[in-house]
Parts: sequence; C-alpha cells; structure tokens
Amino acid sequence: MEQDRIKKLAGITEIERNPGDMIQTHLDDIDKYVDMLEDDELDIREIQANLAHKIRNAVGKIRYLVVDEFDIRY
Repeated sequence: MEQDRIKKLAGITEIERNPGDMIQTHLDDIDKYVDMLEDDELDIREIQANLAHKIRNAVGKIRYLVVDEFDIRY
C-alpha cells in the first residue's frame, strides 16, 4: 500500500523492466554459487543440492528472460 502511495506522489504510472539488468543479476548469483562450490573451507556436501537448485533456477530465469524479452528460441 505504501509503494502505491509513493508511486502516485512521484507520478509513476508504470515500472520499467530492464531484462539486461535482471539477467546480469542472475549471472552474478550463479558466480556467487560457483564461488561457494570452489571454497576449500566450506563443506559443500551439506549445501550441494541447495546450490545446484539455486543455479538451475537462475539459469531458468535467464532462459525465460531471453525467450520472453528478446524472443530468441532455442
């Protein structure tokens, strides 16, 4: 509700989506997860499945953005 009030006060009628920024964010996430996998001090056995799931989700979001925003088909 507060966001709606702020948008109205600022004269914002629509929020612009920048797929390039969102793709960059997901790529940064993947880099972070890979760094965690390469960390010698971290026991990845406990978090390996979780990291694999997060990487898979980030890749899926990038694929969706590429197909949806840029209409590129595989």
